[in-house]
Amino acid sequence: MQLSRIYTRAVFKEFENKMKSCTAYKIENDSDGGQHDYLVCHSNDSKRIIWGQHKFKVHADKEKGCYTCECKEWEHTGTSAS
Repeated sequence: MQLSRIYTRAVFKEFENKMKSCTAYKIENDSDGGQHDYLVCHSNDSKRIIWGQHKFKVHADKEKGCYTCECKEWEHTGTSAS
């Protein structure tokens, strides 16, 4: 019983950290790009993502399942959906 409470707390903490990280971005349409092009900027000051303090161009086409970003994080981490 005690182990399940510790595990649940640890899982919730990980979930909470991921949510903070995922919601820390400002997204706007890229006026120079097409229908599926956006500018994304990390909106929180972060020592962890210093390189993320400027806007990145992102292409996100849900219908085709094609997602790319000029920062190449998806490709480098293996989380690319394309």
